[in-house]
Amino acid sequence: MSSTCKPQALKRIQQRAVLEAVVKAENIEATDEEVDEELTKMAEQYQMKLEDIKGFMGDAEIASMKKDVAVKKAAQLIVDAAKEI
Repeated sequence: MSSTCKPQALKRIQQRAVLEAVVKAENIEATDEEVDEELTKMAEQYQMKLEDIKGFMGDAEIASMKKDVAVKKAAQLIVDAAKEI
């Protein structure tokens, strides 16, 4: 990995770790409806049917997507709680 990419990668990993800690601390979960919304966006992007996208995804991929949605919700929680200085 180049020396310029390494700090950026480390920063992203740290940010993700913090957001995952917020998810855990705040008991944030993604609903099936929220996951379906993400899958619908993906289906539209690839011009596919939602059912076809779901058919390609296994349990591990769905679990990963649920985790990603929860992390997005944690990020939004932080943004909403932020106060302008």
